[in-house]
Amino acid sequence: MILDSLQHIGRYRGIHPNLDTAIDFVLSRDLDTLPDGRTDIAGDAVYVVLSTPMLGDNPVWEKHRLYADIQIALRDGESIAWADADALHGFSPWDAQKGDIQLSHDATPGLVCALQKGQFGLYFPQDAHRPGLGQGTTRKAVVKVKVC
Repeated sequence: MILDSLQHIGRYRGIHPNLDTAIDFVLSRDLDTLPDGRTDIAGDAVYVVLSTPMLGDNPVWEKHRLYADIQIALRDGESIAWADADALHGFSPWDAQKGDIQLSHDATPGLVCALQKGQFGLYFPQDAHRPGLGQGTTRKAVVKVKVC
């Protein structure tokens, strides 16, 4: 997991070609002007989903097998918990037909990081995360980057 400011996201070029594509897109757009929903960047290899979610006490961990998530705060208010996916138990079986997501209700609290506007969390397939923690609503972008 990487937690940083968007002004530094360019420093992470070179990790994977699809991540480079995602970084170039993020640096060249005002993400907050995109409509809610999916916007393709490079087909299924890189795309972004904008949303205005309700925050709460999300007890569900998620992990992905094929994609990394760049979770970008467009407003203050959301916290995201992180844990090493191998340290958690009870993940649902992976099923490509249902999408690249596995869920767990493991009670591990994890490391909770509050994202401020202009910050991002980069979660790789080995990184379990619980997004949507907090109160009220927020605005966010999640860039899905195929890395496997």
